[in-house]
Amino acid sequence: MNYEELKEANELIDELHKINWVIKKIGIEKCVPMYCFNYKAILFDEQMEKVLDILKGIRDGMVKKLNELGVTEVDDI
Repeated sequence: MNYEELKEANELIDELHKINWVIKKIGIEKCVPMYCFNYKAILFDEQMEKVLDILKGIRDGMVKKLNELGVTEVDDI
């Protein structure tokens, strides 16, 4: 792994932690507010599930990219 790949891997890992935090928070909440400029929408039930599915897909893509860079998870012994 060269320096550019290492930099990319570190950035992906940082973003992965953020996405995992959001996924965890959405799983705890009963509704999720979403903001875009001055617009606010409240997501419930099925809408929250769709957002979770999208976030999990993004996370899976990031994990795949990390694997392509040669980054793997540590196996707990």
